[in-house]
Amino acid sequence: MTPTINLERNLRPFEKVSDHFYLIAPNRFMVMPSRRRGVMKGGKRVEWKYQKIGHCVIGTLMDRFDQSGKFSMDQLTFARLMRSWGDQPNDLQSLPTENIPNLDLLRSQDGAVRFELGANQVQTMKKAARLLQRILNKRSRSKLFLQISTDDQSVCLNMSTGQGAPYFENTLTADVISPFSGSISAETLKSLREEDQAVTIDAKGVVEMIGVESGLVILIPTSK
Repeated sequence: MTPTINLERNLRPFEKVSDHFYLIAPNRFMVMPSRRRGVMKGGKRVEWKYQKIGHCVIGTLMDRFDQSGKFSMDQLTFARLMRSWGDQPNDLQSLPTENIPNLDLLRSQDGAVRFELGANQVQTMKKAARLLQRILNKRSRSKLFLQISTDDQSVCLNMSTGQGAPYFENTLTADVISPFSGSISAETLKSLREEDQAVTIDAKGVVEMIGVESGLVILIPTSK
């Protein structure tokens, strides 16, 4: 498959947080964002190391293809450079992989909790997470979590380190089929686009957020 402009545009936001991506026939992509750390040698960065955060992003492409595969993100960067030089990009070369993710198994099956996050709420949460983590890094480097808990008709979202009072709290109306309490890393909020999100938490504790406009799916496993 030749990398198209549509594919490059969809994956460009993830170039700095993942070294590879999956294409899943007929028209889906999946990325697993990571923390990127530079490996230094002699005072110079010689390579990047990627540490998985634990969530994945699934998107739909206008392009259609017959075969699934795992590909290097560097191939898209080089394809964009070739296009800027007026050359036709080379076909993507699949990386060795033992299996391709099964999206039907990853997606939420039995919803325990359903609610909606408005675009303004998403924006506020992302800003709060960035500011609070910056403050924590200066003080103690404690990790920030988004705690999720429910009662009969609502879900409570608050950010904390797991110790002491929460720094940020928001309560929303929810369809609660069965009670839930768990947490996710606030760092995963970076992957959310600032648009309305339809949120489902399944019986296994996996949070599924779907962008209403983009259709972008974020799957985040929780710790209970």
